[in-house]
Amino acid sequence: MPTVLRWFIANLIVFAPLLLVIQQVHTWYPNDDDWPWWVAALLIGTLLVAGYGALRFWFATDPDLRETWKSTEELIAELEAKNLVRREVFHARRAFQVEETEDEGSNYFLELANGRVLFISGQMLYEYEPD
Repeated sequence: MPTVLRWFIANLIVFAPLLLVIQQVHTWYPNDDDWPWWVAALLIGTLLVAGYGALRFWFATDPDLRETWKSTEELIAELEAKNLVRREVFHARRAFQVEETEDEGSNYFLELANGRVLFISGQMLYEYEPD
């Protein structure tokens, strides 16, 4: 679903109930000065419930946000099922880190037991580094 359409529907989810509640309260109390104190609580409650509904709608229709709720294991299992990821075991003899340029993430060169070199790089490596 296009972002503009999602934005429009999410705003509709929030503002339609709010306007309906305001219209109903206005029919009960035509003079704005006569509104009782609980009208403010009703409007705030409506806004919170409608906002929660819009947020749920937004998360349900955005595939990128849906994936953020999945665990790492679930994401890896999904990628393996689609043959987008494969597991390999490497035996390293030695490794060294190269200083990152700008904000690209850590860079590592690993000399493997078979004489080849494995290069890994990225910000996702930050969580595996010692503090």
